[in-house]
Amino acid sequence: VNEAYEILKRRTCPNANQRLPKVEILRNAIDYIENLEELLQGAHMVKTRQLFERRNAIRDIGSFDSR
Repeated sequence: VNEAYEILKRRTCPNANQRLPKVEILRNAIDYIENLEELLQGAHMVKTRQLFERRNAIRDIGSFDSR
């Protein structure tokens, strides 16, 4: 279990050499996961917006061609 905490600390803490209580390591991991979720949601929003923009552009081209 201690080895798992060390791995988690190395992956989520800015200064992996700093001695931290396990609860602080877990808090850092939670923050890290929340930041990843926000990043993914933001990427999803951008992708959705791009899809709508492309769809609208295709519709605009189609309506222009049918005139």
